[in-house]
Amino acid sequence: MAAHEPVDPASSFALDGRPIVAFVEMENRTRDDAQIVITFEKPGETAGHIELGVPANQARWRTWGRTQGVKDAGDWVAVVRTSDGTELARAPFEVTEGS
Repeated sequence: MAAHEPVDPASSFALDGRPIVAFVEMENRTRDDAQIVITFEKPGETAGHIELGVPANQARWRTWGRTQGVKDAGDWVAVVRTSDGTELARAPFEVTEGS
């Protein structure tokens, strides 16, 4: 990261014990605070379930969620949802064996 922004975002990660991080940039132009949930998913498996707040009246809000719960290689996707389950975004990534 540089100046709190991701640099060279990766789409492939090794199972090496380091966390996987999802960076989220969004807006909340309502008068009410909001909640988002970040999960890391592949068929039959989920990790993360990170609940994050998004303050009201934000034209640009940046946050991130991280997990060390991804334990299997394969094709995964990071999913951002509202607290009621509405999907906002998804980003696929690959997890490989070893470093």
